[in-house]
Amino acid sequence: MKKFEIKKLTQAEEILVEAERQKIFERMRSVPDGGVEVEHLGKKITVLKGVFWPRYDSEEVIRKMEIKKGDDVLDVCTGSGVIAVHEALNGARKVVALDINPEAVKNTLLNAKKFGVENIIEARVSDVFSALKSDEQFDVITCNPPFSKKQISDPDEKFVKQSIKDEGHMLHRNFFENVGKYLKPDGKIFMADANFGNVEDVLSLATQNGYEYEVVGVNAIANTVLIYYAFRFTRKL
Repeated sequence: MKKFEIKKLTQAEEILVEAERQKIFERMRSVPDGGVEVEHLGKKITVLKGVFWPRYDSEEVIRKMEIKKGDDVLDVCTGSGVIAVHEALNGARKVVALDINPEAVKNTLLNAKKFGVENIIEARVSDVFSALKSDEQFDVITCNPPFSKKQISDPDEKFVKQSIKDEGHMLHRNFFENVGKYLKPDGKIFMADANFGNVEDVLSLATQNGYEYEVVGVNAIANTVLIYYAFRFTRKL
């Protein structure tokens, strides 16, 4: 397995990334009642107030995830449900979509109905895997998590900030320490990350918990410093 390295952002680039984060927060706060429609990979996804918008980060996961007809699929940090909708449309037998934000769960069910896959997608409020039953296992698990491990300074906006910040990488730690309980023996994990996240830390958590990784997608955004990645994780042989 080739070691994955990314070029560190300069201080000036970090400032640009933080400005982008603030734009995302403001966009999430300013959604009108009833939501807005966001164009994403050829589909108009409804997004409710306080829910993370479909963005570049999910694109490579959606393009590269390997869903076979009849698969049981789990989508963690589902947000608007955009990845879950694509999984259902790609032939999954069942998709369980999890998010700690109740509005995201409501949003996911709204989009499931919008795209006619409400009988395939089940959405649950969940702190990572907390809403799963002990006997539930999946062929594919996807996750588009918050990338930054910076502190969440405003508890009144917990769900908004949690969509971007995984304070101390607690979500990632929980994910890799426990995902094996819910992944079938030959199952695959597809996860997003970015050059402004803490990629090396995340990959270290994965390898420490018995997973190999491969970069399966790269999405460099023109005229910005932003680069998004899709990783595939499998159990070490």
